[in-house]
Amino acid sequence: MKGYKRRRGDAWLLEVSTGFDARTSRYRKRTETYHGTSREADERLAAMVREAELGFGLDANPRHLRLWTFIEDEYLPYKQAEGLSSVKEYRRLLGYVPDWLVNAPIGSVTPAMVSRWVREMVGAGLAPSTVRLRLNRLSGVFTHAMRLRLVTFNPAAGLGPRDGDRSVAPPLEPEDAVALLGFSRNTMVEVPVALALGCGLRRGEVLGLRWADVDFETEELHVRQTVRPDGTFGGPKTAAGRRAVPMPDFVVESLLRHRAEQRKLRLFMGPRWSDHDLVYPSQTGAPLHPRSLWNRWENFRRAHRLALRFHDLRHAYATLMGESGADINDLKELMGHSRSSVTMDMYQKALGRKKHRRVEAFGDLMRGGEDR
Repeated sequence: MKGYKRRRGDAWLLEVSTGFDARTSRYRKRTETYHGTSREADERLAAMVREAELGFGLDANPRHLRLWTFIEDEYLPYKQAEGLSSVKEYRRLLGYVPDWLVNAPIGSVTPAMVSRWVREMVGAGLAPSTVRLRLNRLSGVFTHAMRLRLVTFNPAAGLGPRDGDRSVAPPLEPEDAVALLGFSRNTMVEVPVALALGCGLRRGEVLGLRWADVDFETEELHVRQTVRPDGTFGGPKTAAGRRAVPMPDFVVESLLRHRAEQRKLRLFMGPRWSDHDLVYPSQTGAPLHPRSLWNRWENFRRAHRLALRFHDLRHAYATLMGESGADINDLKELMGHSRSSVTMDMYQKALGRKKHRRVEAFGDLMRGGEDR
């Protein structure tokens, strides 16, 4: 039995044939995206071949059976009875489970490990409903494993966040936003901060932005692709997410500086550069994994003692644009929202801050009148 390895971005795509499936009359294969060195990928591929040769059934050892192997070889075929579209949806949602969790033996997954993943999703700015949906899919995997007596309990049960668990930082004042841009200048997060705070881009949209999508003549960028949480390319989050966004001057200046530095790096890397035309790739030109951007932001945030998630910069953009006079329809289009209710919540925050400022200005005027 043979395995195959090929490069995919900054990761390795590993593939092993697992034999003929009489239920579907097709040859089955296992694929896995692996982040690591070439030697580590070879070792993982060899282990996958051994696993495929041994096979996995009801007698599988949960101390050695990887979670993703169980999902691919047992759980998804089991869900096949619910229809192909259901299986595709399950595969998509389970694809968000991080590598460090899906590569763990199914019998060693603990509630603490699942809770860590929940905290990461909440910290990345995901809505509680999104976190619960992904967690429920993982919980279904363990429920099925319990039926097969591979595990004795479900480590994902009862760990979903409540609606009130989503922490939201106070809106940025204009002077704070300017200071944040100054802090990020000439750091590894300068471009992501400028794009999120100046154009309202999501993390995946920042990572998927190409130079071909940036028009310096019209000072406008186009959101056409994104990098998913698993590090692969995809379309925008919704149909409304495919949009054109005007760039303020500070974003244009930041991108021009960044492009000049990136050209120097490309010359230095030579044939080692993997050209995807990305604005914010890895050091080799390949797509940067969303987790890497999260780590960079966390390091920056802690260094400057900021109580902000990266996604909060997008919210700050919406609030500041609303204060600057953008109406609800403009804001909905710029943010790429498919529902007006989401935009309205941000717009009302902007109106509330503007109302308070007008009252303060009126108070200053009246105090000035008393002095005369």
